[in-house]
This record gives sequence, structure tokens and C-alpha cells, in this order.
Amino acid sequence: MKVILRKAFPDDYEQIAFVHYKAWLETYTGLLPESFLKNRTLEASINIFKNNLCSNTVVAMLKAKLLVFAAGALFGIILLKKTLVKFMAYTYSTPIKNIK
Repeated sequence: MKVILRKAFPDDYEQIAFVHYKAWLETYTGLLPESFLKNRTLEASINIFKNNLCSNTVVAMLKAKLLVFAAGALFGIILLKKTLVKFMAYTYSTPIKNIK
């Protein structure tokens, strides 16, 4: 299986939002108040990434499905296969078992 790392396109917003939403629920359930997590909705995540056009976001894709995205403030830059890649402030991923 070949994973493709690329800059996010504005049309990636729905897949990015879904990973963002699921990661929040899976990571913070039991750590943050349930009332706070109930306010985290898929629609809110969709609005975030649709409105910012997925700017400053890098995605890793497998079989046209999003595995990981990284976004946020620039921490640094590395050279990966002759391509400059930014270090990002946060990273979200989906379990590989979810990719069929």
C-alpha cells in the first residue's frame, strides 16, 4: 500500500473534519468533561476546515482516504524527498483498520 503525503486541497475539508471530530471524541473521552465533548460536533469541524480552505494543512492519503492530517502553526521545516514539509502544531489520525 502506498501512502501519499501532500498539501491538503480545499475539497479535503470533509475528510479532514471527520478525522478531527473522531479524534477529539476518541482521545478526550474520560479526560475532559462530557458536557464539553458534547459541544464538539462534526458540523463544527466541517465549518472550521471548509472556512479556512484547509490552509496550512498536510494530509497522508491511502487509497484516496485520509489517514492523517497535520495543521496549525509552523514549528519548522524539513526536506522530505526533495519537498519542503512543515512541522505542524497538531496532528490527528484515523486507525488504519478503518481504511478498506
